[in-house]
Amino acid sequence: MRKTAAIAALALMLTTGCSAAGPETEPAAAPAAPSATPAPSATPTASAKDSLEQSCRKLLGPEGKGVLSQASYFVRINEGTYGFNGPAESARTVEKQIRSIALTAPEGLDVQLDELVSSLGKAIIAAESQAAGSSFDMFAWQSTIADLQATCAPYEVG
Repeated sequence: MRKTAAIAALALMLTTGCSAAGPETEPAAAPAAPSATPAPSATPTASAKDSLEQSCRKLLGPEGKGVLSQASYFVRINEGTYGFNGPAESARTVEKQIRSIALTAPEGLDVQLDELVSSLGKAIIAAESQAAGSSFDMFAWQSTIADLQATCAPYEVG
């Protein structure tokens, strides 16, 4: 008789999610439930993806002055030559923000953002070293920025 009762109790606990703890521990467990809800600033899980619109709005920022604009400002292209605006440390901050957006970006946009991060990294190295043999490709840079601007144009608030 005890085995039958124990099996029924175990089945009930498994289906309802109750623990095997007695009633004296239940009140202590009740206050912990609200803290189990993740905070709004919690890092999203790997499977949580933003929509294209959400990702683009993050890139574009308020009044079009988001990280995409900041990244494009870092490289100055004029008549087939390039230079850099601002310190490399500011570009690194932008690069980190873009990486963060890429983590939750939808398929397709994440590839474009990876290309931007790669190109921005090369631009930072070139800006710091001023080496003539840098691996920065201004045409790839222009293409990547233009592709992202075209992708996000429908979501631009203006």
